[in-house]
Amino acid sequence: MTALIVTGVILLLLLAVALIPLGATAEYSSDGLMLEALAGPVRIRLVPKSQKIPKKKKKKPAKKEKRKTEKKRKKKADGDGAKAKKGGMPGKILQVLPTVFQTLGRFLRSLTIRELTVYYTVGGEDPSRTAVQYGAMYGVLQMLEPFVSRMRIIKRDIRFSCDFTCEKDDVYVKATAVIHVWQLIYLVLKLDFRAIFRLLR
Repeated sequence: MTALIVTGVILLLLLAVALIPLGATAEYSSDGLMLEALAGPVRIRLVPKSQKIPKKKKKKPAKKEKRKTEKKRKKKADGDGAKAKKGGMPGKILQVLPTVFQTLGRFLRSLTIRELTVYYTVGGEDPSRTAVQYGAMYGVLQMLEPFVSRMRIIKRDIRFSCDFTCEKDDVYVKATAVIHVWQLIYLVLKLDFRAIFRLLR
């Protein structure tokens, strides 16, 4: 009876771990770029990093500084004199490319886009330039539409507009993508390890 309980608890823990979503949130606005890593309910800010108080550096004696500069010069001289490395045969890389593209396609299909927000405002006092820029951006959107439509997007908000009162273009982008642990395990199991081993030889 105890063994069954322990086994059930282990299976429940494995199931809970497998269902944990991993992902990232990227946001670009007038404040700059913000990037966060997601692991279930936990969010870790990657960019911008929290500012640390700079430590006061102690002044070192002049002799040690001279020794360091001499060592740096020697390293540079050794690096300049080294011979450039030759490239390898592209055959092995070409054999792995189908596996790379196949895995990348599976990964993109496994992703869940929780939010995709794009606000692009074309600005400028010149109406002709603004119209041309707006048409170019709309054309890019039409080109990307088949690719975007294949992805699993829960919340999607993409808008393009013109503003002749603005001197410059204005863009706001926010995207949150997640993938579950069990999906990552499935992708690893579907890898063509034979092609990878051939590349490593």
